[in-house]
Amino acid sequence: MVDNNKRSNKNVRWGWMGLFIVVLVIVSPLFSIYLIIDSWNFAIANDLFSQYPKFYLVSSIDVVISIFLILFSIYAGLSLYFLKDRAVMKAKLFLIVGLIYGIIAPISLYFVDFPEDALYLLPGEIGSNIFRSLIFFGIWYWFLTSSKTVKRIYFDKVEDEKKSDAKKWDRFCPSCSRSIPFDANICYYCGKDFKVEESKRIDEKEDFDTWLNKRLKK
Repeated sequence: MVDNNKRSNKNVRWGWMGLFIVVLVIVSPLFSIYLIIDSWNFAIANDLFSQYPKFYLVSSIDVVISIFLILFSIYAGLSLYFLKDRAVMKAKLFLIVGLIYGIIAPISLYFVDFPEDALYLLPGEIGSNIFRSLIFFGIWYWFLTSSKTVKRIYFDKVEDEKKSDAKKWDRFCPSCSRSIPFDANICYYCGKDFKVEESKRIDEKEDFDTWLNKRLKK
């Protein structure tokens, strides 16, 4: 099972899955950090925070959510790379949260008291942001859902582990008849001690062998 995991881990590094992990761990966080720094520098340079206090509030909330998404993105990417449990589900959840954020974030600018002559620019900005979010979400969510590579690396791995675990439970307790691991010394359910039983069988066999040898010598 360890060898299979090593081979799967090597497969993760290449192809579309490798690209997706790089996007999650490196590209997306760096791009988000760049957008945060650039937007704050622009706002400070144009004195927008003092002119529009609500814009400062919206921007601060946006920074907090962006930091959360950066950490979530890295966590999802590392989970995929190291083949962690429910790694695909975590990645899909990140994509869903990111899509929701990509839709809500630009719309929140309408809550800022910008002058009317500046509001006409918002629909175009909102439309482009939502379009990019939908494209990013659609491509990678479809990949995680339909890719045979994803199924082979992550879901087949889980099935193999279940089968491996099932093989360990191939012995029945003679006392309570419940399924227990083959190498168990004590029944987990009724407390039957197999070491004592094994010791008795060995003693009985030795007594029989001793008796048989004595009879044969006669």
